[in-house]
Amino acid sequence: MRAQNIPVFTVFLNVLYSRDMFEEVKTSTLVQCLEGYFTTHHDKEMMIYDKKCNRLIVNTALEAIKNSDEIKNSFDEVSFNEVIGSVGSSLGRINKKSMRKILLFAIERTPLTEKIFEYERNTDAHNGKTLFDAFISKAINHRNFISHLFR
Repeated sequence: MRAQNIPVFTVFLNVLYSRDMFEEVKTSTLVQCLEGYFTTHHDKEMMIYDKKCNRLIVNTALEAIKNSDEIKNSFDEVSFNEVIGSVGSSLGRINKKSMRKILLFAIERTPLTEKIFEYERNTDAHNGKTLFDAFISKAINHRNFISHLFR
């Protein structure tokens, strides 16, 4: 299993036993390791739909952009090609589960993993949300903040 994704396991173990990291960085990195583990070792379950369908969607969208005179005339040729590349790259991941869905998949995987969050699922926080909802939101926001360094 480790041979399939050496970086995830190496980073996980280094972070787990590190005493030199800010807790925020440590937490974010552990969440990313979880994401890496599931996308590598459970890749079929992380797909929302077939890769063929994804390629069809991407190709159709790119053709529509290429055939739009309005879009084409809004850019010079170099920038237009960058737009095509950017859209193609972004759309290439639309068939993969979001971070939220990956976390839920990990937690809801077995009755034992669900039991870990039993208290949080059954305890109201505020505004109709549970402590579990708050945990999932914080885990995602925290990981995004540290990973991308935005608000």
